[in-house]
Amino acid sequence: MSRPWAIRLGCLAATVATAVLGLAAPASANPYGQQFAAVHSGKCLDMTGANPANGTPIQQWQCLGNPNQGWNDGAWTPDGYFVFRNAATDKCIDGFLGYEGADVIEWTCDGTQTQRWQVLRPDIDHHYDWMQFKNVANDKCLDVRGRATNNGAHLQLYRCLHGTNQYWR
Repeated sequence: MSRPWAIRLGCLAATVATAVLGLAAPASANPYGQQFAAVHSGKCLDMTGANPANGTPIQQWQCLGNPNQGWNDGAWTPDGYFVFRNAATDKCIDGFLGYEGADVIEWTCDGTQTQRWQVLRPDIDHHYDWMQFKNVANDKCLDVRGRATNNGAHLQLYRCLHGTNQYWR
């Protein structure tokens, strides 16, 4: 067997093994990071217009797989809390306003408690994939204001209830 033939055969074997055994990495819904959709609306956690300005409100928007809907753990917290760092702006979701009904906004990632979120996975009707995000600094949850289902609805801090506008998957 000549060397070029052996290389082709080896490549073919690797391709077949990947296809048959499922060795390829799974496709991601958002190549820029984790994408979170509100349970009640199916719309995604979205950095408004990918605007990098501090104070820009966080909204829900139709899931498009764009960088402004990609979220990565900011890695500020080795204790298991999640920090939402946006793929488009490299800024974090911040709940520093702290009062009930306050807009949740983006801010330069600074490692403060207001940017740390506890991930709660309550057993609601056996929906084990649902998550609720509770701000560490003020014990309020990430909530779609007024249970709105439209694009552009702002996210707010609100006492943690069991409404589907506070659950994400």
